[in-house]
Amino acid sequence: MFVTQAFGTAQAPDKIWYEGKLYDMQTNPMEPYFAKNPDKKPKTEVWSSGLRRGYVATFEMSNGGLYLRDIEIMIPNPSQVFENRFKSVLGEVVPDGQRLKIDWFNGLLVLPHGKPVSYVHGGYLSTFENYVLIEIVAGDFKKARTFNNKGYEAFKDRQFAEFKKTDDYKKLVNDLKKQDANWEQPRMDTYIRNGVTSYTAKILVD
Repeated sequence: MFVTQAFGTAQAPDKIWYEGKLYDMQTNPMEPYFAKNPDKKPKTEVWSSGLRRGYVATFEMSNGGLYLRDIEIMIPNPSQVFENRFKSVLGEVVPDGQRLKIDWFNGLLVLPHGKPVSYVHGGYLSTFENYVLIEIVAGDFKKARTFNNKGYEAFKDRQFAEFKKTDDYKKLVNDLKKQDANWEQPRMDTYIRNGVTSYTAKILVD
């Protein structure tokens, strides 16, 4: 799975149209696609520490499926020297006007909304008043849950407790220890718990 909250700078989010409303997302469904198809990843004209993946993708839920609606890169703004603007490159990623279903994606889309509760200058670690959590299997909508901030944090506690019972948790711990043998288990568990919606593909608890 692709974990985005580890970035040292807060990242510009991808977006999604869901039930008639545009949300930011703390999930990047195009990253697995570009990892397998690097030639299709758009080349950014402006590098930004706040947009390390180089693009902003906009998705939509339509007829029970997750689809790419647009993808943009930053380009220089000739009228504002110290500002950039966005340009659509959808035609470069999806030629011939095809409609791209995100059928490779199995996971949880995290949609924060409302006022910020806390700002963290890194990845997607800032927290918000409310959340929508959407479970996607092979690009198809399966279920959604809504939470306020406290409810979402309680959900992550329960989700992490269930995740710890799985072989996927054991594999993740082994992989993280290979990256840093000095990680102590309590610190590692806190890290995994905070990003549990990135590490789990399904809603594991009621």
